Amino acid sequence: MKNIRVYFSSIIDQTLSPPRCLLCQLPSQQRFPLCRGCEQDLPWLNSYCLQCAEPLPESPTLALIGPQAPVSLRCGHCLQQPPAFTLAYAPLRYEFPIDLLMQRIKHRADYHSIELLSRLFCQRLQQHAQHLPLPQQLLPVPLHSKRLRQRGFNQSLELALSIGQRLGIPVNTKLCSRELDTPHQQGLSAIQRRRNLTDAFRVNQTQLDRIGGAHVALIDDVMTTGTTAHMLASTLRRAGVEQIDIWCLARTPAGRQHISGLPSSK
Repeated sequence: MKNIRVYFSSIIDQTLSPPRCLLCQLPSQQRFPLCRGCEQDLPWLNSYCLQCAEPLPESPTLALIGPQAPVSLRCGHCLQQPPAFTLAYAPLRYEFPIDLLMQRIKHRADYHSIELLSRLFCQRLQQHAQHLPLPQQLLPVPLHSKRLRQRGFNQSLELALSIGQRLGIPVNTKLCSRELDTPHQQGLSAIQRRRNLTDAFRVNQTQLDRIGGAHVALIDDVMTTGTTAHMLASTLRRAGVEQIDIWCLARTPAGRQHISGLPSSK
C-alpha cells in the first residue's frame, strides 16, 4: 500500500506542477524532469564492447553495435571467453549523477527517476541501436520473495514495466524466479560472486514451452561485473532460450572486474 501511495503521489506532483530538473531543480523547459544542460552533461556511454557493454576508449566506430558489427568491437575478454548472454546494452556509465538517481530508485522507490531513466534508455536505444532486433519479451531480474518483502518493490520490475510500455514489448514475471536468498554481491570477490549465485535461479519450463523463448532481454538497473547477468543467462540458455540480451540503465566504467561468471575471472 505504501508503494501505491508513493506512486500516485509522484504522478500527481508531476501533473499539477511544472516539471523541474531532478538534478539541478531548475525548470526543465521540457516535458520530462531533466533540463537540457543536465541532459547533455550525463555520462553517456558512447564506446563499448557490443557483447558485455564494457566501456571502451572513445572512438566513433566503437559506438556501433549489432550482429553485423566487426568482431573487433568485442573486448578481449569476450573474444576469449564469451559470456552466456548474446549482447548487452546500456546508454550510460554508472557515474555521478546517475549513481544518485539509482540510489533514489533503489532506496526510496522514486518513480520520477524510474520514468526519467527508462525514457532516456528508450530514446537512446531507438536513436543508436535501431537496427537491433527487439526481443519478444522483457524479463526483470528477479528478487527472492524474502528480499522483495523487505524492500517492498523490485526496481528491475518497475524499470521493465516502464520500458515495456514505451516500446510495446510484454513483460514476463513468471518465466524466471530466484530460488535462493543469497547474500549481497557487494564486496565479494569474483569467485565468491559466482558461488553465491550457483543454482540461485530457476526457469519455469512449462511457461517457456507455452510462450516460446527465442529472444528475450533481461532488465536490470546497473551492470557491474556481469556475474548476475551471466548466471541467469546460463540458466535460460540451458532451458532452451536462443538469444538473451542484457538491457540495463548504466554500466560501471573501465577498471571493473571482468565478467565474474566466467572461469578465468579474477
